[in-house]
Amino acid sequence: PTVKPSPSIPCADSMAPFYSFVWAVSVSFILVGTIWRGFHPSDVSAYFPAFHPRPMHHWINDPNGPMYYNGSYHLFTQYNPDGFVGGPMHWSHLVSKDLLHWKDLPIALSPDQDYDCGGIFSGSATIIDGTPVLTYSVQCGKVMIHAVPAPDSDSDLTRWVKPIFNPIMNRPSDTKDFRDPTEGWQGKDGVWRMLTGCNKGSCMWKSKDFIDWTYTGIFFPTTGFAECPDFFVIPGTDKWVYKGSDGGRDWYVIGDYIESEGIKTDKYNVTSAPFQQNNQLYDVGNFYASKTFYDTPNNRRVLYGWINYHCDGTDWSGVQAVPRVVSLDPITQNTLITYPIPELENLRNPATPPQNGSVEIGASFEYSIVTGAQVDVIVRFSKILPGKEYHFGLDIFKDPSTGNGLRVKFDIAADSTASLNGNPFPLYPQDNQIVSLRLLIDRSVIEAFVQGGRISETIPYCTPNLANIDILHLGFFNSGTPPITASYEVYSMDRGVPRRSRQPYITAPVDFPAL
Repeated sequence: PTVKPSPSIPCADSMAPFYSFVWAVSVSFILVGTIWRGFHPSDVSAYFPAFHPRPMHHWINDPNGPMYYNGSYHLFTQYNPDGFVGGPMHWSHLVSKDLLHWKDLPIALSPDQDYDCGGIFSGSATIIDGTPVLTYSVQCGKVMIHAVPAPDSDSDLTRWVKPIFNPIMNRPSDTKDFRDPTEGWQGKDGVWRMLTGCNKGSCMWKSKDFIDWTYTGIFFPTTGFAECPDFFVIPGTDKWVYKGSDGGRDWYVIGDYIESEGIKTDKYNVTSAPFQQNNQLYDVGNFYASKTFYDTPNNRRVLYGWINYHCDGTDWSGVQAVPRVVSLDPITQNTLITYPIPELENLRNPATPPQNGSVEIGASFEYSIVTGAQVDVIVRFSKILPGKEYHFGLDIFKDPSTGNGLRVKFDIAADSTASLNGNPFPLYPQDNQIVSLRLLIDRSVIEAFVQGGRISETIPYCTPNLANIDILHLGFFNSGTPPITASYEVYSMDRGVPRRSRQPYITAPVDFPAL
């Protein structure tokens, strides 16, 4: 089953009996299922991703506090250490030297203080005078908290402490929702700024020392609650991006940021289409609660997002998207593109020669190749002429015996309006009648990038033919009349996260709890 995003959880005091009940039911189903089924005929560890970051077990959701510090990249996530469904939240911790190979570290933050009131919710990381500071919200929505590395922590920052001055913010009296602080940034006046999610929009806070904070007002108003706000400048430009998560999607706007003196709220003038309009989304698929950070060595803004799914029989749920670079579309200069970091190509396996070729795909034509379960695929569809209608694409994890698989389909009308799986995207004269597609296929999740990241779609897919996952096909199809040409490159990918040992099939609860 696919788990729907769970943007809010009631206060833990009222939820404790509920969690106990869910745990008891889950254990009962697991025991009964194990006795009845024994081991599943297929090894469900084959669903575990090879290069999408996540801990080795259990539930994760929002990416939290990504940062570069002292030569290492850190990524925290919302995490339930007690099962593969949502529960009292902690922060998991991953570390990497290259954004490709990840080490799973002990839990970074647990709800061990009274002010944590039920769970450690989402937050961010800010480097203050050479010290990383994690700022997080809590389940009951009353306060914001700082955590810093313990004095005896190692180079991986495996131990964190919460200073005695906490909490550093209290919920404003004029808002009922209060969570998800952004990374802090320092204005030209030397004053620190931070945004938090509020029910009327994103609240602005200011501080001279990053400890004592003053609420200044609503910085970016929204009609509903936009959780997990993010606000940042695109490196090399003077354009600032505001992002809010709502309804299972991450919406953005682009604009000009103007600082205000004193405790006045700063100003932000949107120059793109308004919020939640013009399909201004990081991703049109399963991608939510995203967070960016400034990658200092490479002068770029890097994006993570939560991909929310569960494959039957596994003891984990959710992965993080591969890191993407956020930049202005060079054609429009007023929309964004998101595309995998170029280092991802370093995971291409040099021991396995790439497959490449070109095929003419006529009407009602199908052609397939064996690719495996973890590959990087680049396809260029050409000879797409104006004034004609096209319907073509690929079938991923295609079972040659049944024809079943996951379909990625393009539809292009005679007026050159185009869509990816029904999601519209623009074609420009600069495209030279070519549709480019990159697919990152990672065992149970696919990320698709079209026209260099002009539109992207993330799709979880737990193939029912698990026993043959490594020999399934990639199929090209054309269900329209005009012929097209498809040139392709297929690269086998190495692992960036450790391989899971064999995992027996476990039986999940009938339904995931609606959090």
